[in-house]
Amino acid sequence: MLRQYETLLNWKLEPVRQSYDFRDTILYNIGVGASVDPARDLALLYESAGPLTLPTMATVIGQRPMWMDDPALGIEWQKIVHGEQSVTIHTPLPPRGRILSPERVAGVYDLGPGRGAIIRMEREIRDEKSDALYASLVTSYFLRGGGGFAGERPPQPDRARAIPDRAPDIVADLPTRPDQAVIYRLCGDTNPLHVDPDFAKRAGFPAPILHGLCTYGIAARAIIREACGNDPARLEGIDARFSAPLFPGETVRTEIWRLDSNLLAFRSRSAERDQIVLDHGSARLRAQ
Repeated sequence: MLRQYETLLNWKLEPVRQSYDFRDTILYNIGVGASVDPARDLALLYESAGPLTLPTMATVIGQRPMWMDDPALGIEWQKIVHGEQSVTIHTPLPPRGRILSPERVAGVYDLGPGRGAIIRMEREIRDEKSDALYASLVTSYFLRGGGGFAGERPPQPDRARAIPDRAPDIVADLPTRPDQAVIYRLCGDTNPLHVDPDFAKRAGFPAPILHGLCTYGIAARAIIREACGNDPARLEGIDARFSAPLFPGETVRTEIWRLDSNLLAFRSRSAERDQIVLDHGSARLRAQ
């Protein structure tokens, strides 16, 4: 049970400041698989061509080190898993810059005894000098076994994110490398679950799993390639729920439905195991 509910809800986080350059941008693009098809993804890999930034890079710049392990919070941080992720791009991220990233605890929700809790975080990415808003992020974490503290119930899910009951309009397969997690972890998430076989087995997995946000970035690449004319600036927002892990070396099969000219629904699965790994996805496109 989450015993320090009020402490967590009122926890103050100092904004993160970070400088990044074209090498960080290229590393992220490689981390979400752009190097698998360099001929098609040259603008993501070559500094002379930009490089172009993917909207989902917002999930790795300005991120803060683990803070939920502070003893004052009383959280069993080992039981925290990434539940949902939303990114909204207001102005495309430049390939280099210095940013300021304020973050706050926006909600702590009780699913009931034995059912866990949800911690909702809201974060912004701003230009440190001009204060221009680049991106807004909403992240939900699921705390296994953390419920039963008589807290507020979570809001109802957005029914607009339901997957249509028909065949997808587009199916895109993007492969991952066996060492995909080893590359992606250099973007900042060094959790041993993604690289250490013994640690992964102790956590209940047969082998290290790919970072959920890496799979999320690969799905975004599929949407950009298939529905945005390969132009990352057209993807204004992307939301998804993490439903199961993907293993490095598997193929991300992203199924896409056109709901209207600027709104898509999607989900992604492991093509090899036919298991859904991202669900209830939606993507918002900028009008051309």
